[in-house]
Amino acid sequence: MADGIGLQEIILIAILVLLLFGPKGVSGIMRDLGRWTGKMKRYRDEFTRELMAMSEPVFTPEEIKQNERKRIREQCKKAMVELQPEEREKENKDIRTKLETLPEFISANRIFCFISKQEEVDTLTIISNLLKSGKEVFAPYCIDKTKDLGLAQISDLKSDLEPGIFNIPEPKKDLRKQVDPLSIDLFIIPGLAFDHEMTRLGRGAGYFDRFLQDIKGRKPICGICFNCQVYPYIIPPEEHDINPDCIVTPLTIIRQRT
Repeated sequence: MADGIGLQEIILIAILVLLLFGPKGVSGIMRDLGRWTGKMKRYRDEFTRELMAMSEPVFTPEEIKQNERKRIREQCKKAMVELQPEEREKENKDIRTKLETLPEFISANRIFCFISKQEEVDTLTIISNLLKSGKEVFAPYCIDKTKDLGLAQISDLKSDLEPGIFNIPEPKKDLRKQVDPLSIDLFIIPGLAFDHEMTRLGRGAGYFDRFLQDIKGRKPICGICFNCQVYPYIIPPEEHDINPDCIVTPLTIIRQRT
């Protein structure tokens, strides 16, 4: 859309006014023309702003929060995948060293530990070391019908696991006997991102949040993650989030601020 009447149009109008009304009529007509041009420009600008506002998406506070959680998930997952082998190996070793200093870990005889995916902190070595030390180890499996987690005791990483519904190794079906979660001394859990307020951001399906709902506050829960998974700001929390009591990273052990 043009910005208003151009110079050529103004000259043409002035000539016509001069011919029709004489010199005295030109000044009055030009003043009116200027006012009309200014009004038309204001109307045009207002219309353009309203049109642009109509075309911009409007997000609710809930949508903004979900978009931010999605962005953090994608950011941390990308960083995990891009970790160089040497850095990954070093961070895994540092996490194991710090984990073994936890009072909750030292005193625990029965430990629940998730089975790691390729990009996650290596828990297969953690579990192997636990079994060698004589501790009892329990691993999760997915209950597809209810979208919940169960747990079963394992004693051998090679013979006791099989591919699960997300292609993550799980305890074999014949090992899935009834186990009281409150008989476990320590729960080691995953997460895509954590912050210093202890907020845990999972993959979005809610399996661990539902599983830990009756455990939180009754048994210690420990999250483990690489440095790139510690979000430097506050993760927008969800009401159903179940957060750990401590987070072990290669650099430090994060606990709830008092």
